[in-house]
Amino acid sequence: MLNANDKPNTLFMYITPLLERDLTAISTVKQDTASWQRVKYPYRSLFYLFRLPSPSAFTSSPSSFILALMTNPDFYSRYYQDTPVMRDWPFRVRSLGYNHYAPNYSRFPDGQHPLDHRYSWETGRVLSTLTLVNVVNGCGRFRSGPSGELTLSGNALLLVFPNVWHAYQPDRATGWHNQWVEIDAAGVLPLLHRAGITSEKPLKHVEATPLLSQLFQELIDTSHAEAFGMEHMLSAQAHALFARTLALWHRDTAPARHFAVVDRVRQSLVSDNDPALSVAEVSRRAGLSAPRLRVIFREATGLSPKQFQLKARMERAARLLAESPLSVGEIATQVGYDNIYHFSRQFKRAFGISPAHYRQALPAPRGFLKTDRYR
Repeated sequence: MLNANDKPNTLFMYITPLLERDLTAISTVKQDTASWQRVKYPYRSLFYLFRLPSPSAFTSSPSSFILALMTNPDFYSRYYQDTPVMRDWPFRVRSLGYNHYAPNYSRFPDGQHPLDHRYSWETGRVLSTLTLVNVVNGCGRFRSGPSGELTLSGNALLLVFPNVWHAYQPDRATGWHNQWVEIDAAGVLPLLHRAGITSEKPLKHVEATPLLSQLFQELIDTSHAEAFGMEHMLSAQAHALFARTLALWHRDTAPARHFAVVDRVRQSLVSDNDPALSVAEVSRRAGLSAPRLRVIFREATGLSPKQFQLKARMERAARLLAESPLSVGEIATQVGYDNIYHFSRQFKRAFGISPAHYRQALPAPRGFLKTDRYR
């Protein structure tokens, strides 16, 4: 084991060839977490900084050191404390990162976590937060009290629920590359329960989705930047990431043909402004009974066809009020209402304000005078 009396030249003889490769991929280690390691091992911070094997590898044979160097994990992690400015935000990011373990990796876990997050396959851990894990490639295992042991492979989405004992690790034969984000669970759990995602069934294998990995990477890039307002950016990006995850989870659950039908119905409801258009007519066009269409449509969107049609019409009306010189009556006709008073009631029910007052509160778009909108 290296100690304070070891010659620096011996250590830097190993570090120098790695500097050029690793300076662009330095892993961040939370200072208070690593402090005990720097006390115990004077050079340990350098091992984390350059992702060298553990100090004990230097006491082994040269071949053992080279093998440990080749299989040492590539990881990045950041942990965030609760702050007053973020207390009311629903998607508060508590930690994020990635790790990449090559086949025949030398150690797991990699030790960059705070004490309350450390675990082994045997001991496991319990967190009070919700963690989303994206297994990009490779294989591994996950186990928890509610789910039992599950096999993880590439393109697997895993949700680790709060207050649930769990452990996971990559297979030594394959290693893995995974990305993860940990958030406060209060604002997300109701969405998961409505989608049928539970601690008993926390795993979903989906089709390859580069966009999901890209959203994870954007989170990591934002955490690297340390810019003003970073916490709010992370919260917004985590929101987008979980929305995409729920969409993938749900889309992979229902038959693909249902989504093709739903997409056609959605387009019809959005583009057809006929006031007489009924759910029965939409169902006939889709080749389904009205009750069956309602079931399929609600499974995919969370809304009935009628609710979706109303929502689409009101959103289009709001855009026309903001962006066009059309009168309120003309806009009512544009979005499928032949009665302006019925339109105004529906609009006020949706937005809490009448169409005329909604328009008065908006600045005039370029291209026409504000008075043009009040004909």
